[in-house]
Amino acid sequence: MKHRLIRLSIEGLASFLIITVLLSISISGAYAYVHAEHMNTYTLNIFGLGFYRIFHSAGKISGATLTRGMSIIWLVGAVTLWSLSEWRHHWISR
Repeated sequence: MKHRLIRLSIEGLASFLIITVLLSISISGAYAYVHAEHMNTYTLNIFGLGFYRIFHSAGKISGATLTRGMSIIWLVGAVTLWSLSEWRHHWISR
């Protein structure tokens, strides 16, 4: 039981970290895209759900998290990654 709890905890933390890194990379890429294309505003979407908006303000590029979208994307992504790692564990341990 103790090993299972440790494994589930590690998988959960790894899932949260991986989805955080993926979202950070996508936001950084979007900043580069907005800067290169000289766009006034840009909203990052996944499956039509906006989670981050980048815009020009006073000559500078700024961004703001769309709280509802970001929390849903982050949670669904983390749970999906955790589920895949659990599925992988069960598949390998057969």
